[in-house]
Amino acid sequence: MNRLDVYNSMRTEKKPEEKRPEIPALFEELTKKLGGLLIEEKGKKVFVLRNRFKFDTNHGNVKFSDLSKLDKPNYYSILFNKDFNNSDARGSITRKFNFFDIESTGLSGGAGTKAFLVGIISIEDNEIVLTQYFLPNLGSEQLFLKNIKNALFKKEKILISYNGKSYDINILKNRLIVNRLNVDDGSMDIPHFDLLHSSRKIWKGKLPDYTLQRVEKNILNFDRIYDIPGYLIPDIFSRYLRGYNVIDDLVKVFEHNRNDLLTLFGILIKQLRIIANSIEGKNQIEDEKTIDPASISDLLIKKELKGEAIKLLDKFDDDPGAIRKKALLLKKESSYDESVKMFEKLAVKSRKAREKLFAFIEIAKIYEHYKKNFVKALEYTKRATDFLRTLSYLYPDFHIYQRTYKEPLNKRMLRLEKRINKLRT
Repeated sequence: MNRLDVYNSMRTEKKPEEKRPEIPALFEELTKKLGGLLIEEKGKKVFVLRNRFKFDTNHGNVKFSDLSKLDKPNYYSILFNKDFNNSDARGSITRKFNFFDIESTGLSGGAGTKAFLVGIISIEDNEIVLTQYFLPNLGSEQLFLKNIKNALFKKEKILISYNGKSYDINILKNRLIVNRLNVDDGSMDIPHFDLLHSSRKIWKGKLPDYTLQRVEKNILNFDRIYDIPGYLIPDIFSRYLRGYNVIDDLVKVFEHNRNDLLTLFGILIKQLRIIANSIEGKNQIEDEKTIDPASISDLLIKKELKGEAIKLLDKFDDDPGAIRKKALLLKKESSYDESVKMFEKLAVKSRKAREKLFAFIEIAKIYEHYKKNFVKALEYTKRATDFLRTLSYLYPDFHIYQRTYKEPLNKRMLRLEKRINKLRT
């Protein structure tokens, strides 16, 4: 037999198929490893795993017990820009929260993407109750979703998620519609707050991205050990459905989901503590090196706490963002002399060319429009023009900014020169 014959025989030879266990057998093995309980209805099944955590539990550098000091309406009102003063949940707002996170069959979030594991945290009897619902087979999806809907979407509850407004909630809603479960009964029209949005504000510019794992590592100092990467999770569930023994990996998926939820809970506590310290005049702000004081001051201003916002910004007198924000606040409050001082400080402290230009131009505007000191206004306009010219020599690509600044500055200069000449004559 020549080599070609050997090659052809290898191509046509069929390898024996790997014998795979049936899905029920795999599911039984999974339930034995995890414990939990089974919900059955007309031959359909949903697996439910419940864990309870005491409030003395730590997650990274966060103590869950700190929540008792932070569970105040005004803190939540500032963080979420919503009025919580009418809350009546036994004096606790957090008891109204349902924290939730899903694991799904895909990462795109399209109409065909299904949730197969949904985790929910609620507060019950002074404990953190973490409940996970697992879909053992695709034929049980309607029963699975019916239980999720009953547990998650309660009229007296408030949803808390991380990127859930863009991803998780849409997948659940799509699958409820596909499975002919009513979504027009008003049950899903409950408040929903996404901690991704508040994370981007509080830690603006301080992190390379705002994924849940990035925030938990850099802000909560929580490192996962032997964690299943999120991008592998859809394939693990797919292999389980095809009969591969991936039970150990599925157990880790449950752990991954559990850590996501505990991190979500921890992020809320961390953010509430930052808000509390910001408005109570504490000398040291929580994680002051990682927060963005200008963004936090915006949260305070929206709730008409301008005095507290300025006090917060005063604590960050070397931070260009805080200096800029304070200068603009003082200008809005007609404290023009103090505003000019802050803009001058910004021109010295900032390393950004555009920020320095902004400071010179703002000072020129204050002198021209509010203080009517046209000589000073012209002085700062010339400083801005000279700085712009220097930048164009040092950085040839800076001509892009020239188009933005040069013509307005020239117009301002001509206008001021005319006004000064008119006053002299």
